[in-house]
Amino acid sequence: MKTRLLPLLALSLFLLQPISGCQSNTKEVTNYDPDTTLGPNEITPSDAEVLDKDKQISDPWVTAESDILKLYDAYVSTDIESADYDPVKFDFEEALKRLLLDPKSKDYQFQGLSEAGIHAVQSTDKKMRVFSWDDNTGGSMRFYTNLYQVFDGTKPEVYLFRASQDTKAQETTHINEIHSFQADHKTYYVLLGQSPVSNRLVYELLQMVTLNGNRMHFKNNNILWEGKKVSTIFTSYDFLNLDQDNEEELVNLIKFDAVKRQISVPVVNSEDQFTKKYKTLHLVGNLFK
Repeated sequence: MKTRLLPLLALSLFLLQPISGCQSNTKEVTNYDPDTTLGPNEITPSDAEVLDKDKQISDPWVTAESDILKLYDAYVSTDIESADYDPVKFDFEEALKRLLLDPKSKDYQFQGLSEAGIHAVQSTDKKMRVFSWDDNTGGSMRFYTNLYQVFDGTKPEVYLFRASQDTKAQETTHINEIHSFQADHKTYYVLLGQSPVSNRLVYELLQMVTLNGNRMHFKNNNILWEGKKVSTIFTSYDFLNLDQDNEEELVNLIKFDAVKRQISVPVVNSEDQFTKKYKTLHLVGNLFK
C-alpha cells in the first residue's frame, strides 16, 4: 500500500473547525511502569433509516468517524511484515488522537469505532475515556494499544500506550471498565482490564489512577497487596476452568464496588484454576487493605 490515507480526513477536518486549530497535547507513553408496535403517527423503520442516513450526511462527527474507520481498516488489513504497516498504523493513530483533542468529542459516542473493534469505556463524570484495540501483532497472547482521553481542564489531553512485544502485559491490557470514587478530596479512577496471554490463560488487572489537571498519575500506592503498597493488582487464571469457555466473552473476575469501596480479587490455585473464592480489600482511611 503505497498511498497514504490521511487525505481522507480533509473533509472532516474542514467541517470540524475546532480540530484544525488545536495544538497537539498528545503524550505518548513508551516506558509505563504501573505500581481500563408502531402508533398511527410514529415513524416507520424504513423512514427512520432514511432520516438516520440524512443525519449522518449532515453530521460532521459521523463523517470524521467514517474517515477514521477507513484508516483503521487500512491499518488492520496491512500485513505486519509489510513496509507499509508502520506508516498506516501511524496515520490511524495520529488521526484518532487529533480528533480526540477536540473538546466537543467528549459527548460523541463513536459507535462506529466500537462496532469495528475499537472498544471504548468512559467514566461517569466524562473526565476519562479509554479506547482499546488489538494491534494484531500477537498470537495466542494478544497485545492491545490503549489511548486515554482525559478532561480535567478546559481542553482534553490524550495519552497513547502502544503495545509491543517488549512491553509488560499490564501495560497493554484491554481496558473494559472504569469506576470511580471520592477520597482525600480527590477522585480515584479504577480501571479494570483483561487480556488473553495464551490459549488457556487470561490476564486481569486493576489499576488506580488520579488526575491533576490533565496529568495522569498511576503511582498512588493506595492498595496494600501482598505486604506492599501498590497501585496495581494483577492475576491470571485458566479460563477453560470457568463456566464460560469463550475467552472473548469473559467477564472480569476482579471486581470493584464503588458503593462499598471494596476490591474483590479471585483466589487462584497453583494450577491457575479459579477456586470460586475471593480476597476482599476495603478502603480504610486512604488505603485499601
